[in-house]
Amino acid sequence: MCILNPYLKENILSKTPGVVVIDELDLSLHPSWQRRIIRTLTSIFPKVQFICASHSPFFIQALEDGQLISLDGEIEEEYSGQSIEDIAETIMGVRNPKYSEKKQKMYDAAKAYFEALNADDVSLERLMELKEELDFLTAEYSDNPAYSALMYQKYLEKKVEMVG
Repeated sequence: MCILNPYLKENILSKTPGVVVIDELDLSLHPSWQRRIIRTLTSIFPKVQFICASHSPFFIQALEDGQLISLDGEIEEEYSGQSIEDIAETIMGVRNPKYSEKKQKMYDAAKAYFEALNADDVSLERLMELKEELDFLTAEYSDNPAYSALMYQKYLEKKVEMVG
């Protein structure tokens, strides 16, 4: 800007038009900076159009309506000022963003297992299959021995009920 427009002197930043393309603008920025980087850039360079790629819900959260373009199609959900979880889920397609992938796997396995424990028509074979899956995930992910003990106790109770 300074080289091309030296005659603008102290008005170079505010009067020079342009287009800037930035891939993964959020990549090296702390989330608090991701929230304000676009507002900062557009206030410093008001005549510059910024086209930025990002996978950050913090970045999306800071945009105004109409500033976001998705390569996956039309965005029908409101995103400006929404929660990080809402943006991740509705705009970015992340299933249950509150939990890590491992916690979600354990949750899904525990839910299926508890539903089977409470079902009247579950076979012992299916119950054992669900218990093995939960045991595997519990051993791999859990740091809570009380949780493992509770699950085992529930299994034994259901097995006694079923076998007699």
